[in-house]
Amino acid sequence: MMLPFTALGSVGLSYALEQDVFPVRFVMWGLFMLSLLSWAVIVSKSITLLRSRSSDAAFVSKVRVSKRPLDLYEADEEGPESPASTLYRKGAREATYHLLKGGPAPADGKVKGSACLSQGQMRLIQEAFLRGEDEAALKLRSGFSILNAAYIGAPFLGLLGALWVLMSAFSSVGEGADLIQLSPAVSGALGILVTAVLVATPAVFAQIILHAVGRERLKVLGDFRVGLSRWFEYGLAAKTVAHDAEYQGFPTTAPGESAADVTGVARRKRRQLGPIFDRMEDSHHSYSEPEINPIARQTALQSVQA
Repeated sequence: MMLPFTALGSVGLSYALEQDVFPVRFVMWGLFMLSLLSWAVIVSKSITLLRSRSSDAAFVSKVRVSKRPLDLYEADEEGPESPASTLYRKGAREATYHLLKGGPAPADGKVKGSACLSQGQMRLIQEAFLRGEDEAALKLRSGFSILNAAYIGAPFLGLLGALWVLMSAFSSVGEGADLIQLSPAVSGALGILVTAVLVATPAVFAQIILHAVGRERLKVLGDFRVGLSRWFEYGLAAKTVAHDAEYQGFPTTAPGESAADVTGVARRKRRQLGPIFDRMEDSHHSYSEPEINPIARQTALQSVQA
């Protein structure tokens, strides 16, 4: 047995669909298309975000076990649908160009060069990383405009159709209209509004959820870019004395001291502060900065420079 409000709704929608093609049927067709597009975006973006999360995790694990910044690029490792892979390849391509001085790639695919890039070249590589991050972020944000159109445009389309149905009903009935004569028109107008709300509601919640997930992915991607930039700088930038003292713990020879004296002092101090130096040196084999107590780091650096 059909419920009263269900019967009234079906009568109202039938009444609305019997109106002229423009604008009522045009409005209903527009709502149907918005609903179809918004659900397509919701499903596709959900799948894309899930795949990008798993692809990023797999690619980052490969980066962590790499010994050199360009190992993955030389091996042509690429994570499909991975924003982290897109970011990495942008910077690696720029670094390879500068290491080869713009010349052709070697036959074995191995870039013969390390620790020889200037600070200006490193800035260009960092800009390449930023471009890669922007490109990956653009892919993550694609499709959101359709959801915006669905949850903003659907209520206005529904209101337009509802008002048009009511105006048509009042103009056709005339002054002697009563509630019984107007009930199908009122039901049809409300049916159009309910349809518009049903189209807009999933788009609103999907926009909120997908935006939150997208912001989380962009934050992780930004952290990966910062760590990757440091790793490339430690592995490819031309070392200075300060850089070597900070990240390798090797002191320079002071006036009046022999290299053997300095090496012996450094060896004794290294035994005392060995764990701290070991963690500092691990930064050469990882894309992220090791977590070291700042006071311990400063003590170690002062000890090798004393």
